[in-house]
Amino acid sequence: MKITVCPLNDYYTIDLNTGKRLQLKDVFAEGADYITPISEAIKKQMQAQMDADENVYYWLDDEIEEWNFKSVTDETSFYINENGNVVIGFNEGDVAPMYMGAVEFEIPGDVLNDIRK
Repeated sequence: MKITVCPLNDYYTIDLNTGKRLQLKDVFAEGADYITPISEAIKKQMQAQMDADENVYYWLDDEIEEWNFKSVTDETSFYINENGNVVIGFNEGDVAPMYMGAVEFEIPGDVLNDIRK
């Protein structure tokens, strides 16, 4: 049903039945708040990675407030992995210093199962 292509760290998730490029909202039930649980899961993963490795740094509580990650949007790149989980991808410099490269966050199924289509 869905295929994902990743040129230059951008994901194009396409519904193979319609040929339409999907946005995050297309994966969830109408009216569901998917932004909050996805964003909170990403923040939690960022913090856990920073706690585990002093070389990992994300903009969560940076002194330059406008750099700090707040939330995903419908324009945020994503794909559905082989486990059926939503994976959010960010390009170099989007949520962390460029030395971190492009980063991805797999959102556990139990976070989103109740609101998925």
